[in-house]
Amino acid sequence: MIKATTKHVASFVLMMLLSVGFTVTTVAQNTLYGDNVIVDSDFSDDTLSSAWVIEGNSALGNIGVINGELAFTNLQETANQYDFQVNQPFSAEQLAEIEKGGTFELTFDARTTAASKTFHVFLGQVGGDWARYWNSPGDGDVTATNETQTITLTTDVTETWDAMRLGFEIMTDTSSLFIDNIVLRKVDDNILIDGELVIGDSLSAAWNPVADGTQATYSVDNGAVKISELRNLVNSYDVQFIQELDSVQIDSIYAGPYEMIFDAKTSADEKQIQVFFGNNGTGGDWTNFAPTLVLDNTMKTYKLNINASQNWAQMKVGFEVSADTSSVWFDNVILRRVREITPDAPTFSLATNNGVVTVTVNSQSTASAFDVYFSNAAITEIDAAGVTLVGSVADSSGLSLTHSTAAPHPTLAESFTAHYAVVARTEKGTESAPTTNSITTDMTVAANYAVELSTDAIDAVAEALLSTGEIPEASALAGFFPDSYTPFTINSENRVIISGTGGDNDADISSRHWIGFDPIDNLLVIYAEVDDDSIVFATEATGAGGAWNFDSWEMGIGNYAPESFIEGSTHETYQSGEEPDWQLRGGALVSLEGVERGFILGYGIDAARINGEIENSQTLAERTATGYRTLTLISTPDLTGGPTMDAAFDFPSGSDIGLYPLQISLNDNDATARDTQVNWGSKSVDGNWWQDPTQWNVVAFVGVDAVPVSNEDDGSETQPIKFSLDQNYPNPFNPTTNISFTLANSTNVTLEVFNMLGQKVATLLQGEKMTTGQHTQAFDASSLASGMYLYRLSTSSFVQSRKMMLIK
Repeated sequence: MIKATTKHVASFVLMMLLSVGFTVTTVAQNTLYGDNVIVDSDFSDDTLSSAWVIEGNSALGNIGVINGELAFTNLQETANQYDFQVNQPFSAEQLAEIEKGGTFELTFDARTTAASKTFHVFLGQVGGDWARYWNSPGDGDVTATNETQTITLTTDVTETWDAMRLGFEIMTDTSSLFIDNIVLRKVDDNILIDGELVIGDSLSAAWNPVADGTQATYSVDNGAVKISELRNLVNSYDVQFIQELDSVQIDSIYAGPYEMIFDAKTSADEKQIQVFFGNNGTGGDWTNFAPTLVLDNTMKTYKLNINASQNWAQMKVGFEVSADTSSVWFDNVILRRVREITPDAPTFSLATNNGVVTVTVNSQSTASAFDVYFSNAAITEIDAAGVTLVGSVADSSGLSLTHSTAAPHPTLAESFTAHYAVVARTEKGTESAPTTNSITTDMTVAANYAVELSTDAIDAVAEALLSTGEIPEASALAGFFPDSYTPFTINSENRVIISGTGGDNDADISSRHWIGFDPIDNLLVIYAEVDDDSIVFATEATGAGGAWNFDSWEMGIGNYAPESFIEGSTHETYQSGEEPDWQLRGGALVSLEGVERGFILGYGIDAARINGEIENSQTLAERTATGYRTLTLISTPDLTGGPTMDAAFDFPSGSDIGLYPLQISLNDNDATARDTQVNWGSKSVDGNWWQDPTQWNVVAFVGVDAVPVSNEDDGSETQPIKFSLDQNYPNPFNPTTNISFTLANSTNVTLEVFNMLGQKVATLLQGEKMTTGQHTQAFDASSLASGMYLYRLSTSSFVQSRKMMLIK
């Protein structure tokens, strides 16, 4: 694995390109240019434009326009090259372009009356320290000859000043100098080859159709790539159009923000596709930085902001289009690194009450959002082990979020020092240096745990699995668990959306998992109820290994207690031996005859470990009026041991407590491929959670005598209802969406929508008195244009904003 964070970019580069006669700059296929910042740059008038300022004693020479060129003539000897010069002070509009940062290229044509003449180009600060990008002597000194040549200077703009200018300091000798066609513009390289996808009437060889003619037809249609006649679809990735990056392309990828731009449409009213930019590994270790996207039947340009954290020896970029059989068109694909001026480091404050920490970020004009990170140790780097992203707030005065550290069991709750870091970022994802702070706070207590089951409960589960083949009534199963037991719940209030939009509502995708265990035979019992309005199970031909792409649930579990339950597992990938990790998957498979059976799969990544249905383990599955439910019994001894000598489970009993890394995920397929995945554990941050145990929460497995009877009896405090603003759903949306929020007390509420310029475009609630609890407000954006918007919830004690995307 190649870590992109080890790379560094040179601050500036100087290039000189020489040619005979007047030269027109050619645009390389993979180079993208912005607008020219310089005004009146071709000297087509007979006199010098007022945009240019002459500085120095007029006795030292003449500066004017001769035959359409900026002419320096009748020059006299001086001590300094800057004694006589011409420059263009930047207006506010010009400065705004420079402030976008990134790579800027300056080109101009030059010639002299002597064999050669060296002069200096100035780009930088007016007055003050005269800070500049091209120093003298050195990088900004260029040499012209008596033949017209094009000179090119390139720099990475990482800083600007309140007053800036571009100038030419020419007093190195008395020879005349002529300059023309001055262009200063932002330049970006397209990482991709043949971004137009089509050469002549054929597909570019740089792009690879993954599916053969039995699954889809690839053709050229009006200069765009058309993928049609999709069929025999099993997985969402069966039909792809990708570019496998070569070593040069991969080496150009650095950690940071990227833009991916392309034109696309579909033959249907809507079609979900998966955009891919990431690992092209062959061992199942894929990681994708790009999102899913919904296309419509109008050819339009899509611009995605993507944050890349690293690169790999094998990478690809492209589109996975097998969600349904509708045709799709693509054209003009651009992947470019975003180079911007780094935003200022933010400032923020912390407060705590009953174990809940409120993080309040101060307003800042150089950033559009702030990411908040947490650790139980001092934070020096946000990507260090034990540092987790806990949320984001938009850039506005007083924006805040709440965060609590939940002890897995009341006996583990204690006061501790919580460390936070806040990073400011631009809309495109350029991040500031982190600002850190800490606070001493109490802990809350996690509501969820796994519990020791009685012998009667285990016998009832075994009888259902081995004899009756029917899942007992839900009330009977719930009766095996303590009265105060709270199942692990995934719904719109607490879910972490890993892919897709999170479903239309809880009826579309939500679940409850009861987890128990038998410490005698080390059996694991999982009872799941899933709400799903459209059930699509995997086929027997697909098997349990491919069931992730269909309606199913998944679980990550490790057989070890992390050193710190706050930090969690430090395993960045699965381990075997003394501290083994596994992925579990449960659900149903459908035979050709339409018969459904339950399955439970175990996976250990390493080829020597399990990768299939677990022996001596079984799942019953049945459809319900609202979805489906499963009852699973896992023989953990059949997970452990083996060639890698994985440690055996030893579940606690009686008054004992065990801690285990655990994560639960829910897959939803409403047609032919998974369109949504949501997780329970708040530590999940991306689609890599299934193979990254650092994204699993630590859960207590408690013996029957260690079950918390009530909050009053165990001395812990009830976790308070917190103010929160949820991500709207669906998102992206067209044209309606729902915005949910929770109020910790009865208060006056204002809910507003803003565009990315900070202009208010809608007021949904204005100082309306609302009660404690969760509320949902519908939003109709029929009158608004496609794009990104902010919605902000405001009360007397809480303000929070989130982004949403309208795509028409």
